[in-house]
Amino acid sequence: MQFGPLCGGQLVVNHENFNFYLGELVPTDEGLYLVAQLGYEDLFTEGLDAAVTYHFINEDAWAHIMADMEAGDLTSRWAFENLESPTDYRAIEGFGKFSTELGGTPVSVQANYLQNLEDTIPGASEWTQAAWVQITVMGKPSDPGDWQLTGEWGKVQANSVLSWLTDADRGSGDHEWIGGTWQYRLLKNTDFVVTYLSTDRLSRDNAGFDLLHVDVIAKI
Repeated sequence: MQFGPLCGGQLVVNHENFNFYLGELVPTDEGLYLVAQLGYEDLFTEGLDAAVTYHFINEDAWAHIMADMEAGDLTSRWAFENLESPTDYRAIEGFGKFSTELGGTPVSVQANYLQNLEDTIPGASEWTQAAWVQITVMGKPSDPGDWQLTGEWGKVQANSVLSWLTDADRGSGDHEWIGGTWQYRLLKNTDFVVTYLSTDRLSRDNAGFDLLHVDVIAKI
């Protein structure tokens, strides 16, 4: 797992297969916005990587971030605009990825899970989780004739506002979906890509959609 550039300080510890990261992300005297991550490579068996991440923000850092976002001076992949208080932000994430070969074919399975730790919205305890599982067969195509197949399932509940999956295709938060992609390298710089996605809105009936994309992508 990776993080972007930091505004404050950070501590990184790497020892053999063990990794620890602690980052303070808000450059204010009073504010405290940190991410702490504990990871291990080849956990129990070769090819299995895992990590646990904790998110925390206090009142002062919260006010700083929200003011910058309202002024248009700050953007974030986290959906801060959906949060009502800093306690809504406090969450823990789990990540795991297992890579192996089956009959000489590279296969990997990746899973992410998030749980908000504070139930600050009455009756919202069942709406504070996010999960995603992806299976990939073969690596990214590099030569003509190469191919890759991926399949995924995900569920992003309404108040799981830290989700790494809140993009337009998947419907942002409050959705459950299943999908897959087949990518085939036709020419040196040209791919044939078929993508299927089916998504449902969790809080409404008949509010989902299905889509099928067939694309030829050329890079010049």
